[in-house]
Amino acid sequence: MRYLALLRDSGKMPAEELVLKHLGEDITMPAFWEKGMSLCLQDIEEFIKLADRISAFDQR
Repeated sequence: MRYLALLRDSGKMPAEELVLKHLGEDITMPAFWEKGMSLCLQDIEEFIKLADRISAFDQR
């Protein structure tokens, strides 16, 4: 139901209002984007660790 409400409002509201109303996030603030980038960096670090493990295993 919440997803349908978000979809319903998506054609009626600016993105800033839509995200604030349905997700409780303020996309006008740098902290929102910094948090998102932090998650991306964590994923990249995890990928590198896994790739290093595979590479080390392959070199045996």
